Amino acid sequence: MYAGAVCITIDEARRAVTENVALKKHLAAETLANEKLRRTVSTLQQRIRTAKLNNAKSTVNAFTVDSVNGSRIKNLFAYYTGFSFATFLLLFSVPVPANSELPFHHKIYRCFGHLSLQDQLFFVLCKLRNGLHFKDLAFRLKISPQNASILFRSWINYIYFTFASVSMWPPREIIQQHMPDKFKSDFPNTIAIIDLTEIRIQRPSALKAQSQCWSEYKSSPTLKGLVAVDPRGSILFVSSLFTGSISDNQLVIDSGFLLTLSRLLDAGRLDIGDEIMSDKGFTCSKDFENLGLHLIVPPFAVGGDQQMPASDVTLTKNIAAHSVHVESSIGQIKNFKILSQSVDISFLTCIDQIWSVCAFLTNFMPALVTK
Repeated sequence: MYAGAVCITIDEARRAVTENVALKKHLAAETLANEKLRRTVSTLQQRIRTAKLNNAKSTVNAFTVDSVNGSRIKNLFAYYTGFSFATFLLLFSVPVPANSELPFHHKIYRCFGHLSLQDQLFFVLCKLRNGLHFKDLAFRLKISPQNASILFRSWINYIYFTFASVSMWPPREIIQQHMPDKFKSDFPNTIAIIDLTEIRIQRPSALKAQSQCWSEYKSSPTLKGLVAVDPRGSILFVSSLFTGSISDNQLVIDSGFLLTLSRLLDAGRLDIGDEIMSDKGFTCSKDFENLGLHLIVPPFAVGGDQQMPASDVTLTKNIAAHSVHVESSIGQIKNFKILSQSVDISFLTCIDQIWSVCAFLTNFMPALVTK
């Protein structure tokens, strides 16, 4: 009886050992499986962190030349800048020649090193074309509004001085060669068309400044400038901006336009007897005659009751039909919303640069008149 009891205990012990070994093997297999699962989870977590980092980087650089140009939204690049991507590259090559550094590049690189030069110019064009607020652009570019203002002013000054070194007035032979047929038939010796335009500004705080900038024509504070275009509507000359109260004739004299014409005559880019077309607002014909040029203006009726001769009526219609091109050119300049909106007082320190750059940029657009 005791021997049987001992045998049963040994058998049970053997089974227990066998079960223990099997349990250890099972636990080892489970441990291995858990380790593989842990490694898989760790790998997935790393991928998630990498994806988040890449997403953050893509968010920072979402508003760039490449991303906007590569967008599936039709004409998005032209919407933001006013130009096609190909024209933008051509435009970029003017202030930034190949293998060169901008004079101010090292100065601003410390603040904007994460933005390429193309992205910086793209930012400037977005500000000019759509009048986007600095706070809006700062959010898009992940910089502060203050740095956005610094970036814009640095670039607009640089582009202004770069464009100023480029002559916009070609030789008269080139102008006549590309002159529309109808214009050449009516006014073969007319080289340029001039007109004045006004830009509304916010009311200055100083009373004297309010008086100087007040425009009776616009019934608001304005700045006034002179624009000259060729018969196709391309910009030939754009003056600095003057206070809105200045008279048209005084602006022609103070703008330096007559001095520019004198220098063009000396350089052989104009001939004695060439004509400049304008509307009735200009009564300074003698100033042009002193240079040997003629100011073509619509004829005036003599006396309130006297009818204008048929020839004068025809001349007036012809002048009106062709002088509209300068108005269209001015319209192109004001399509840059930074000028079509009431200009903020804070921009008055660089408004001449903004105005001139916008005018120059229109020459990168297709000609208004081709035939």
